[in-house]
Amino acid sequence: MLDYTLENYFNDYINQNEEYVKICNKVRVMQFLEVMLSAFTGFAIVYILFPLIHKEGKTVGKIVFKLKVISIAGINTKPSKLQILFRGLVTVIFEYLLTLSTVSLVGFPIPITLVVSMVMILLTKYHQSFHDICCSTIIVDDYIGNEPLDEGEKYVITYTNL
Repeated sequence: MLDYTLENYFNDYINQNEEYVKICNKVRVMQFLEVMLSAFTGFAIVYILFPLIHKEGKTVGKIVFKLKVISIAGINTKPSKLQILFRGLVTVIFEYLLTLSTVSLVGFPIPITLVVSMVMILLTKYHQSFHDICCSTIIVDDYIGNEPLDEGEKYVITYTNL
């Protein structure tokens, strides 16, 4: 039985028009690039620009949860600006943009790279994520202050998760 509704007729006409299909494909590509560029810009501000501007190289999440990034080069060594930049780029590209790029393949984001990074945190010796391993950094607690715990004694602060 043939369906002569206006919607089916319109869809058949559009799918037969090759020029229209080409234009639609170009529009889809432009939309995808627009989403990727805006996502990269937003993530770059949060994960690259803000840590580079902040005096301790922290993101908003590290400030809230009282964590800090240190270099593997030594205890309590702040990472260099290059390490912060590279760490942010790896985070944005590997964990977020690759997840967003799966939208064009299957229609919704599949966070495979984000899950891989979380599994790496559970399995590595110093609980490092992919971007931490690439940049030779470790995340440690920052809530331990430099003040002595007792009036007369001074304590050396050590990080137990190293």
